[in-house]
Amino acid sequence: MPKQTHEYWLNICVTHSVPIVGLTNQDIEVKALRSLGFVGTLSDMRYQFYVGRNPQYSYLSDAKANNDPDRV
Repeated sequence: MPKQTHEYWLNICVTHSVPIVGLTNQDIEVKALRSLGFVGTLSDMRYQFYVGRNPQYSYLSDAKANNDPDRV
């Protein structure tokens, strides 16, 4: 599954000094996306993130499926 790993989101939170104690995986993803400057619902932020990484795809499912999780 080419979506970003939990460790990827954890690393973003740690890098941006976002407190993550007691948060669920989804909460950590939300905090990480917000720390990167994304706004809106989780779905909106995922769309902005994945389509931003793969602009040739206009649908979230396509952008996520073709995401390279090793790309920084």
